[in-house]
Amino acid sequence: MRFRGQGSARQSKFSAVGGLIAGVGIVLTLAGLLITPAAGIVIFIATWVVLLLLTLYQSAANVFGDRGVAHEVSEFSGGTSADLDPETPDFAERLRELQALKDDGFITDAEFSRKRAEILAEKW
Repeated sequence: MRFRGQGSARQSKFSAVGGLIAGVGIVLTLAGLLITPAAGIVIFIATWVVLLLLTLYQSAANVFGDRGVAHEVSEFSGGTSADLDPETPDFAERLRELQALKDDGFITDAEFSRKRAEILAEKW
């Protein structure tokens, strides 16, 4: 089983541009507030409109585009779906539980042998 994650360069650029716009917008808003309150409010609103438009563009690219703007690409190869389930006990634990069932008389020797062979035949 192998997992691989790859960040999207396009997503990173969007994040960098958005962070840059937000940072510059905050500085300009504070500077505008020192000059006049109206200038600060206009700069603040303009900054958030630009950030909103970038977010809308990114969302539209994800919905309507062929590739979208992915956050992460993951590949899975090999293994089974049971490998991903944290509730699935490991082989040693399953064999111990099977032995306990046999020792307590809940299953016969034939059932024990058949189930043990099934567990050992699984990929591990």
